[in-house]
Amino acid sequence: IEISDEDNQRPSGYLLEDNTVTGNYFGLYVWNFGSSDLPPQEILRLRGNRIEGNSRSDLWVVDWECPPSDPCE
Repeated sequence: IEISDEDNQRPSGYLLEDNTVTGNYFGLYVWNFGSSDLPPQEILRLRGNRIEGNSRSDLWVVDWECPPSDPCE
């Protein structure tokens, strides 16, 4: 599962609930929210998910570089 703010639109309200994610390269891949931590719950809420047994990482969060003309903050 990939969650991103690819176009710097500052989305909110993602809810991932009761998913089973196993046997993939990444389980949950999150990027471009201006942090290398999970985004706050207003943006992404995780509840009741089983994310395990993925080969590269079960959770991968990337602090994507925001352009100077449109900072992530």
